[in-house]
Amino acid sequence: MRVAFSAAILAATFASYASAAGVARNENFSVYVPETLIPGQAQRFAELLLERAQKYRAEIAKEWLGEELPAGAGRTTIYVEISSVEDVGLTWAKDTAERRSHTIWLKTSPRLAIGETLKHEVGHAVFATRYPSPNRLPSWVEEGIASGYDDAIRKDGRQQLLRSWVRTGRAARLDEVLETSDLRSFDEYSYAAATSLVGFLVARGERETVLRFAEDGQRSGWSAALAAHYGIQSVDELQTQWEAWLAGSFAAPATANMRLPTRPVRYTTPELPAAP
Repeated sequence: MRVAFSAAILAATFASYASAAGVARNENFSVYVPETLIPGQAQRFAELLLERAQKYRAEIAKEWLGEELPAGAGRTTIYVEISSVEDVGLTWAKDTAERRSHTIWLKTSPRLAIGETLKHEVGHAVFATRYPSPNRLPSWVEEGIASGYDDAIRKDGRQQLLRSWVRTGRAARLDEVLETSDLRSFDEYSYAAATSLVGFLVARGERETVLRFAEDGQRSGWSAALAAHYGIQSVDELQTQWEAWLAGSFAAPATANMRLPTRPVRYTTPELPAAP
């Protein structure tokens, strides 16, 4: 999730990691892990998380940008808080000359801290590096791409929401999604629309085209960018084609109960490397 931190929140967060038990670094990341809930394993967990972050950085860049980011570009500091009841990820991208790195804060289970929640946030760091402030990608496309790396529970909830739109004929308004300056983490309605819109656009062309469309849409307006990149003449036409694509994607009969599932707590300790 893209986010703006307050100075007070940052100060409290950084102070709590002054004596982090697990610290791992390379040219792209610095990872800080407290001893909480994984006694005696914080250092090994930090090293494993660093390895995963490096892997995700390469995968996402090659998938969407066609090449890896240069070593050292967009250096990112990752702070981890282990939780058995929450799954939260926040990314504060470098936005001034004074700040030297992006910041990722995770409060989640060990499994998600090295898995889907980490990959989502690394995605934000990758795009903030290629498209630095003040020329960040629109929130809908960055969140739409990053949410493609979310865990199965989040994805299943959004799929049920999309299916309910097809069933009721009450889909999200894309004009509102395109103009949203910052998608909120609790707004599953907009996240479902953004993620599916990215999927629709990818189905029509290359991933690079999605990014060029997003850049041009911010500069010259969404209708002009749609016509230039997809031959779609307006946002209203985009709405019609997207809804038809959704209907085709959910051609099978919907289940009677369309309530979104409650996200359960899933606390599992990851498999750490064997001690030397």
